[in-house]
Amino acid sequence: MRRWRCSSTTAGTSSTTRTGRRWRASWSPGSRRVGNSPPPPTTSTSRRLRPLPPDAGDPMSTVLVFDIDRLPDDGTARFRRAVPADRRGRADNFHFPDDRKRCLAAGVLLRYALLVGHGLREHELHLSRNKFGKPCLTHRPDLHFNLSHAGRWVVCATSGTRIGVDIEHVAAGTRDIAHRFAPDEHAYVAAAPPAERARRLIQVWTRKESYLKCVGRGLTTPLNSFSTHPSNPSPSPGLFLKQIPHDDDYWLAECSEDDSPIDLRHTTTEALLAVC
Repeated sequence: MRRWRCSSTTAGTSSTTRTGRRWRASWSPGSRRVGNSPPPPTTSTSRRLRPLPPDAGDPMSTVLVFDIDRLPDDGTARFRRAVPADRRGRADNFHFPDDRKRCLAAGVLLRYALLVGHGLREHELHLSRNKFGKPCLTHRPDLHFNLSHAGRWVVCATSGTRIGVDIEHVAAGTRDIAHRFAPDEHAYVAAAPPAERARRLIQVWTRKESYLKCVGRGLTTPLNSFSTHPSNPSPSPGLFLKQIPHDDDYWLAECSEDDSPIDLRHTTTEALLAVC
Protein backbone atom coordinates (compact mmCIF):
# COMPACT_ATOMS: atom_id res chain seq x y z
CA MET A 1 0.00 0.00 0.00
CA ARG A 2 1.42 3.37 -0.96
CA ARG A 3 1.78 6.11 1.64
CA TRP A 4 -0.06 9.36 1.11
CA ARG A 5 0.10 12.98 2.14
CA CYS A 6 -2.26 15.91 2.41
CA SER A 7 -1.75 19.64 2.70
CA SER A 8 -3.07 22.11 5.24
CA THR A 9 -4.16 25.73 4.98
CA THR A 10 -4.21 28.55 7.49
CA ALA A 11 -5.34 32.13 6.97
CA GLY A 12 -3.35 33.66 4.15
CA THR A 13 -0.81 30.83 3.96
CA SER A 14 -0.51 27.36 2.57
CA SER A 15 1.89 24.59 3.53
CA THR A 16 2.07 21.50 1.36
CA THR A 17 4.07 18.34 1.25
CA ARG A 18 4.62 18.72 -2.49
CA THR A 19 6.86 21.33 -4.05
CA GLY A 20 5.20 23.76 -6.43
CA ARG A 21 1.59 22.91 -5.62
CA ARG A 22 -0.67 25.71 -6.84
CA TRP A 23 -3.72 24.62 -4.88
CA ARG A 24 -4.92 26.05 -1.58
CA ALA A 25 -7.26 23.73 0.31
CA SER A 26 -10.69 24.53 1.72
CA TRP A 27 -11.44 22.73 4.97
CA SER A 28 -14.60 22.27 6.97
CA PRO A 29 -14.72 21.82 10.76
CA GLY A 30 -13.88 18.27 11.68
CA SER A 31 -12.47 17.27 8.31
CA ARG A 32 -10.51 14.06 8.67
CA ARG A 33 -6.81 14.31 7.92
CA VAL A 34 -4.78 11.35 6.74
CA GLY A 35 -1.24 10.47 7.72
CA ASN A 36 0.38 12.44 10.53
CA SER A 37 -0.74 15.86 9.34
CA PRO A 38 -2.12 18.36 11.90
CA PRO A 39 -5.90 18.81 12.11
CA PRO A 40 -7.59 21.37 9.87
CA PRO A 41 -8.38 24.84 11.23
CA THR A 42 -11.60 24.96 13.23
CA THR A 43 -13.38 27.64 11.26
CA SER A 44 -16.39 27.44 9.00
CA THR A 45 -15.05 30.14 6.69
CA SER A 46 -13.94 28.81 3.32
CA ARG A 47 -10.49 30.08 2.35
CA ARG A 48 -10.72 30.26 -1.41
CA LEU A 49 -7.57 31.54 -3.09
CA ARG A 50 -7.21 31.76 -6.84
CA PRO A 51 -4.05 29.91 -7.94
CA LEU A 52 -2.43 29.81 -11.35
CA PRO A 53 -3.55 27.04 -13.71
CA PRO A 54 -1.03 24.23 -14.22
CA ASP A 55 1.34 24.13 -17.13
CA ALA A 56 0.18 21.92 -19.98
CA GLY A 57 1.48 18.42 -19.45
CA ASP A 58 2.13 18.94 -15.72
CA PRO A 59 1.42 15.50 -14.21
CA MET A 60 0.76 16.83 -10.68
CA SER A 61 -2.72 15.74 -9.66
CA THR A 62 -5.17 16.77 -6.96
CA VAL A 63 -8.13 14.81 -5.60
CA LEU A 64 -11.01 16.76 -4.04
CA VAL A 65 -13.58 14.98 -1.89
CA PHE A 66 -16.94 16.23 -0.63
CA ASP A 67 -19.28 14.69 1.94
CA ILE A 68 -22.89 15.03 0.74
CA ASP A 69 -24.12 14.48 4.29
CA ARG A 70 -22.89 18.02 5.00
CA LEU A 71 -25.11 19.56 2.33
CA PRO A 72 -28.03 21.53 3.84
CA ASP A 73 -31.61 20.96 2.70
CA ASP A 74 -31.59 23.94 0.32
CA GLY A 75 -28.17 23.06 -1.07
CA THR A 76 -29.41 20.51 -3.59
CA ALA A 77 -31.60 23.09 -5.34
CA ARG A 78 -28.68 25.52 -5.53
CA PHE A 79 -26.43 22.78 -6.90
CA ARG A 80 -29.04 21.96 -9.53
CA ARG A 81 -29.15 25.55 -10.79
CA ALA A 82 -25.36 25.66 -11.08
CA VAL A 83 -24.72 22.60 -13.25
CA PRO A 84 -25.20 22.22 -17.03
CA ALA A 85 -28.54 21.06 -18.42
CA ASP A 86 -27.28 17.59 -19.32
CA ARG A 87 -26.20 16.91 -15.74
CA ARG A 88 -29.54 18.19 -14.44
CA GLY A 89 -31.23 15.76 -16.80
CA ARG A 90 -29.11 12.86 -15.57
CA ALA A 91 -29.84 13.78 -11.96
CA ASP A 92 -33.57 13.97 -12.64
CA ASN A 93 -33.51 10.43 -14.01
CA PHE A 94 -32.50 9.02 -10.63
CA HIS A 95 -35.29 7.70 -8.44
CA PHE A 96 -33.62 8.13 -5.05
CA PRO A 97 -32.81 11.62 -3.66
CA ASP A 98 -29.28 10.66 -2.58
CA ASP A 99 -28.46 9.52 -6.12
CA ARG A 100 -29.63 12.88 -7.46
CA LYS A 101 -27.62 14.67 -4.79
CA ARG A 102 -24.43 12.78 -5.67
CA CYS A 103 -24.84 13.50 -9.37
CA LEU A 104 -25.38 17.22 -8.81
CA ALA A 105 -22.59 17.46 -6.22
CA ALA A 106 -20.14 15.91 -8.69
CA GLY A 107 -20.95 18.63 -11.20
CA VAL A 108 -20.50 21.40 -8.65
CA LEU A 109 -17.28 19.88 -7.29
CA LEU A 110 -15.90 19.88 -10.84
CA ARG A 111 -17.04 23.48 -11.28
CA TYR A 112 -15.25 24.45 -8.06
CA ALA A 113 -12.07 22.61 -9.09
CA LEU A 114 -11.96 24.33 -12.47
CA LEU A 115 -12.99 27.86 -11.47
CA VAL A 116 -11.19 28.12 -8.14
CA GLY A 117 -8.52 25.45 -8.30
CA HIS A 118 -7.34 26.08 -11.85
CA GLY A 119 -8.53 29.63 -12.56
CA LEU A 120 -10.73 28.82 -15.55
CA ARG A 121 -13.48 31.17 -16.71
CA GLU A 122 -17.10 30.32 -17.36
CA HIS A 123 -16.68 30.00 -21.13
CA GLU A 124 -13.91 27.43 -20.61
CA LEU A 125 -16.18 25.01 -18.70
CA HIS A 126 -17.87 23.56 -21.78
CA LEU A 127 -17.59 19.76 -21.92
CA SER A 128 -17.47 17.29 -24.79
CA ARG A 129 -16.88 13.53 -24.91
CA ASN A 130 -14.43 11.21 -26.60
CA LYS A 131 -15.60 8.25 -28.68
CA PHE A 132 -15.77 6.09 -25.55
CA GLY A 133 -17.95 8.64 -23.73
CA LYS A 134 -15.31 10.08 -21.40
CA PRO A 135 -15.98 13.80 -20.77
CA CYS A 136 -13.27 16.38 -21.41
CA LEU A 137 -12.89 20.16 -21.53
CA THR A 138 -13.60 21.37 -25.06
CA HIS A 139 -11.50 24.53 -24.79
CA ARG A 140 -8.79 23.26 -22.41
CA PRO A 141 -7.51 19.92 -23.72
CA ASP A 142 -4.39 20.40 -21.58
CA LEU A 143 -6.40 20.04 -18.36
CA HIS A 144 -7.79 16.62 -17.46
CA PHE A 145 -10.36 15.63 -14.84
CA ASN A 146 -12.33 12.66 -13.63
CA LEU A 147 -15.30 12.20 -11.28
CA SER A 148 -16.56 9.42 -9.05
CA HIS A 149 -19.10 9.05 -6.26
CA ALA A 150 -20.33 6.38 -3.89
CA GLY A 151 -22.29 6.48 -0.65
CA ARG A 152 -21.71 9.80 1.08
CA TRP A 153 -18.59 10.75 -0.92
CA VAL A 154 -18.13 12.62 -4.20
CA VAL A 155 -14.64 12.83 -5.73
CA CYS A 156 -13.07 15.04 -8.41
CA ALA A 157 -9.49 14.54 -9.63
CA THR A 158 -7.63 17.01 -11.86
CA SER A 159 -4.26 16.91 -13.59
CA GLY A 160 -2.31 18.33 -16.50
CA THR A 161 -2.17 14.80 -17.95
CA ARG A 162 -4.45 11.75 -18.10
CA ILE A 163 -6.16 10.83 -14.85
CA GLY A 164 -8.81 8.44 -13.55
CA VAL A 165 -10.30 8.17 -10.08
CA ASP A 166 -12.74 5.81 -8.39
CA ILE A 167 -14.28 5.53 -4.95
CA GLU A 168 -16.46 2.64 -3.81
CA HIS A 169 -18.15 1.56 -0.60
CA VAL A 170 -16.93 -1.76 0.76
CA ALA A 171 -20.54 -2.88 1.18
CA ALA A 172 -20.78 -2.99 -2.63
CA GLY A 173 -18.27 -5.85 -2.61
CA THR A 174 -20.94 -8.47 -1.96
CA ARG A 175 -21.44 -8.98 -5.73
CA ASP A 176 -19.47 -11.89 -7.12
CA ILE A 177 -17.56 -10.20 -9.93
CA ALA A 178 -14.05 -11.39 -9.05
CA HIS A 179 -14.35 -14.18 -11.63
CA ARG A 180 -14.19 -11.46 -14.28
CA PHE A 181 -10.82 -10.19 -13.01
CA ALA A 182 -7.34 -11.18 -14.18
CA PRO A 183 -6.19 -14.52 -12.67
CA ASP A 184 -3.83 -12.97 -10.09
CA GLU A 185 -6.51 -10.50 -8.98
CA HIS A 186 -9.10 -13.27 -8.70
CA ALA A 187 -6.69 -15.34 -6.61
CA TYR A 188 -5.98 -12.32 -4.37
CA VAL A 189 -9.68 -11.87 -3.61
CA ALA A 190 -10.37 -15.60 -3.21
CA ALA A 191 -7.47 -16.01 -0.75
CA ALA A 192 -8.95 -13.50 1.69
CA PRO A 193 -10.80 -14.69 4.81
CA PRO A 194 -14.58 -14.45 4.27
CA ALA A 195 -14.83 -11.35 6.46
CA GLU A 196 -12.20 -9.57 4.33
CA ARG A 197 -13.30 -10.72 0.89
CA ALA A 198 -15.60 -7.79 0.16
CA ARG A 199 -12.88 -5.32 1.12
CA ARG A 200 -10.35 -6.99 -1.19
CA LEU A 201 -12.83 -7.15 -4.04
CA ILE A 202 -13.53 -3.42 -3.82
CA GLN A 203 -9.81 -2.74 -3.44
CA VAL A 204 -9.17 -4.42 -6.80
CA TRP A 205 -12.31 -3.01 -8.43
CA THR A 206 -11.41 0.63 -7.68
CA ARG A 207 -7.91 0.07 -9.04
CA LYS A 208 -9.26 -1.39 -12.28
CA GLU A 209 -11.92 1.28 -12.64
CA SER A 210 -9.48 4.16 -12.10
CA TYR A 211 -7.13 2.67 -14.70
CA LEU A 212 -9.89 2.25 -17.29
CA LYS A 213 -11.11 5.79 -16.66
CA CYS A 214 -7.57 7.13 -16.97
CA VAL A 215 -6.98 5.55 -20.38
CA GLY A 216 -10.46 6.69 -21.42
CA ARG A 217 -11.88 3.38 -22.58
CA GLY A 218 -14.29 2.58 -19.77
CA LEU A 219 -15.71 -0.92 -19.59
CA THR A 220 -15.22 -1.55 -23.30
CA THR A 221 -11.98 -3.27 -22.22
CA PRO A 222 -12.42 -6.81 -20.81
CA LEU A 223 -11.65 -6.82 -17.09
CA ASN A 224 -9.50 -9.94 -17.36
CA SER A 225 -7.28 -8.47 -20.09
CA PHE A 226 -5.12 -6.48 -17.66
CA SER A 227 -4.04 -6.70 -14.03
CA THR A 228 -4.03 -4.03 -11.33
CA HIS A 229 -2.99 -6.38 -8.52
CA PRO A 230 -2.12 -4.35 -5.37
CA SER A 231 1.51 -5.44 -5.73
CA ASN A 232 1.65 -3.74 -9.14
CA PRO A 233 1.91 0.09 -8.93
CA SER A 234 2.15 0.56 -12.71
CA PRO A 235 -0.37 -1.33 -14.90
CA SER A 236 1.14 0.12 -18.08
CA PRO A 237 4.21 2.23 -18.93
CA GLY A 238 3.92 5.82 -17.73
CA LEU A 239 0.87 5.26 -15.52
CA PHE A 240 0.86 4.89 -11.74
CA LEU A 241 -1.83 3.43 -9.50
CA LYS A 242 -2.23 4.78 -5.98
CA GLN A 243 -4.82 3.82 -3.42
CA ILE A 244 -5.94 4.65 0.11
CA PRO A 245 -8.70 3.44 2.42
CA HIS A 246 -11.06 6.36 2.97
CA ASP A 247 -13.45 6.97 5.84
CA ASP A 248 -13.03 3.39 7.15
CA ASP A 249 -15.52 1.76 4.76
CA TYR A 250 -14.37 3.03 1.35
CA TRP A 251 -11.51 2.46 -1.06
CA LEU A 252 -10.28 5.36 -3.21
CA ALA A 253 -7.92 4.81 -6.15
CA GLU A 254 -6.21 7.20 -8.55
CA CYS A 255 -4.44 6.33 -11.79
CA SER A 256 -2.37 9.03 -13.47
CA GLU A 257 1.04 9.98 -14.81
CA ASP A 258 1.88 11.44 -11.39
CA ASP A 259 3.92 8.97 -9.33
CA SER A 260 3.74 10.94 -6.06
CA PRO A 261 1.27 10.03 -3.27
CA ILE A 262 -2.41 10.96 -3.52
CA ASP A 263 -2.93 14.66 -2.76
CA LEU A 264 -6.33 14.51 -1.05
CA ARG A 265 -8.33 17.67 -0.23
CA HIS A 266 -11.59 17.82 1.71
CA THR A 267 -13.85 20.56 0.35
CA THR A 268 -16.35 22.55 2.41
CA THR A 269 -20.03 23.04 1.67
CA GLU A 270 -19.45 26.80 1.83
CA ALA A 271 -16.77 26.61 -0.85
CA LEU A 272 -19.07 24.74 -3.23
CA LEU A 273 -22.09 26.95 -2.62
CA ALA A 274 -19.90 29.98 -3.36
CA VAL A 275 -19.57 28.87 -7.01
CA CYS A 276 -23.30 28.24 -7.43
